[in-house]
This record gives sequence, C-alpha cells and structure tokens, in this order.
Amino acid sequence: MLIKTKIIILFTFSLALTAIVGFILIQTNLALRKEIEKQDLVTDLRSKLFDLAVLRDEYLLYHAERSIIQLQLEPDAIEKILLSLSNLSLTSEERALVSRLEDNNNFTRETLSKIVASSKNQAGNTLSIIFEVEQRLVNQLLINSQESFTGAIQLATTSRNIVQESQNRATIFISIFFTTSIIVILTTVLLIWLSIIKPLIKLKEFALRVADLDFSSTIDIAASKDEIGELVGVFNQMILKLKESHMSLDSSNQQLRASNEQLRANTEQLRAVNQQLVAGEKILKDKIDELEAFNKLTVGRELKMVELKKEIEMLRKRATQSP
Repeated sequence: MLIKTKIIILFTFSLALTAIVGFILIQTNLALRKEIEKQDLVTDLRSKLFDLAVLRDEYLLYHAERSIIQLQLEPDAIEKILLSLSNLSLTSEERALVSRLEDNNNFTRETLSKIVASSKNQAGNTLSIIFEVEQRLVNQLLINSQESFTGAIQLATTSRNIVQESQNRATIFISIFFTTSIIVILTTVLLIWLSIIKPLIKLKEFALRVADLDFSSTIDIAASKDEIGELVGVFNQMILKLKESHMSLDSSNQQLRASNEQLRANTEQLRAVNQQLVAGEKILKDKIDELEAFNKLTVGRELKMVELKKEIEMLRKRATQSP
C-alpha cells in the first residue's frame, strides 16, 4: 500500500472519528442544556410551591385578603412552569410526575376557590361551620402541597440523575475521543517512522557506503509496495549496475595496465633495436667509407694500369717500326 494511501486512510479515519465523537458530544451537550433548563424549571417550581406554602400559612394566621389573592395567582404560575416542563423531552417517570403535579395544581386551584367561596358566604353559616369547612379545605391543601413538594423533589432528583448521567456520558465520550486520538497520533507517528524515516536513514547510511565505492551489498529493507519500497528497488538496481560498471572499469583498467606494460616492453625493445640500428648504421658507414677509400684506390690503380697498358702498347709499336 502506498504511503499516500495510508496517510489518506488515517486522515479519513481520524476525520470520521472526530465527526462522530463531535456529533455525539454536541447531542450530549444539547441534552445536558435541556436537562439544566429542566432543573431550572424544577427549581422555580419548588420555589413557587414554597411561596404557596408560605401564603397558605399566612392566610391561616391572618386571613388577609392580600394573601388569598396571591394564593389564587400561584397556581397559574405553577401551571406555566409545568407546561414548560411538558414541552421538554421527558422520561416516562418524569412525565408521570409532571402529570401528577398538574393534577395536584388543579386540585390546589379548586381548593383555593372553595376557600374563597367559603369566606365570601359567611352570612348564611355560623362561624364554627365556616371554620370547620375552611379547616378541612386547608388540610386538603396542606396534604396536596406536601404531595406536590414530594413530586417536585422526585422530579428534581430524577433530573439531577439524568444530568449526572449526561455528564458521565460526555466524560466517557471525551475520554474515548482523546484516547482514540492519542492512539491515532501514535499510529501515525509509528507509520511515518517505519515507512519513511527509518528507510531513509538506511538509505543515507547506504549512500555513504556507496560514496566510498563499497558495492558489496544491497539495501536490506523489508519488502513493501509503497514509494519507499519502489525507491529501495530502484536504488538496489542502481547499485548492481554501478557494481557491474565498476567491475567492468576495473577489468578495463587491468587490461589497460597490461597494455601499458606491454607497450613499455615494446618501447624498450624498440629502443634497443634502435640503438642496434644506430650502431649498425655507424658500422655500415665505416664500411662504406672503407669501401669508398678502397674504391678510390682500386680506380686509381686501374687508371694507372690503363696508362701503363697504353705506354706498353706504344712502346711495342715503336719497337716494331724500328729495323
């Protein structure tokens, strides 16, 4: 596999992993925000229930008209909070708690209406009957408030547990993301070291040996089909060709050295022959000089013999002519 392909696969895997974990973290963050919003609403709900209990106690003590008016307003505020909770993503347990709180809030509204109606109809009833009815309604309101508080606490506990689970889940995903990222980074570094850096170091060492004309071996790197493997194959082929060329050059140098020796020997022989020729030429010259001298001597003698013959012939002729 090519190094480029390996890097692309690692990059794609890292990108996909980052996208998946990022998507999960975003979804977890959104869910966590909704749970925090739910917790805020539950906190507001508990605060309103507490205000309702305070106003109830204040009404029981003072029977002030202001208290009963505020008591009638609290269920509406609680209903808005419960409606906001219903619009959120709730579990079956939370939805059951919200439904029960809505029922309790409706009951509280009806009870408060009855208390107001009872306080307004005092003319036709005795004080004891009015007090008894009012006390019964207040007790019902108290029981209902306690149930509402209990439901709000359960809802807050459930929401807090869900928030804790979301936080734990986010922590787990973040840990997985960082662990996987570290593994991917280490794998990438190891891949780069084994596929690129380590072979390049061996190539450098081998190139220095080749620079010192050491062609005794080839590069011993695990066979791979990536660019480094192809480079190593080409480098080994180059080393073999250089080795052959070097051996051929050594053979040619040896032949040239032998030819030079032979030429030197032939030159020495030619020099000796030349010296012999020079000596022979000198001897020949001396012989020629001797022959020329001998020739001159011989020619002079011949000429003298011819003159003597002529003189003898003349003398013979004279001798025959005289009586």
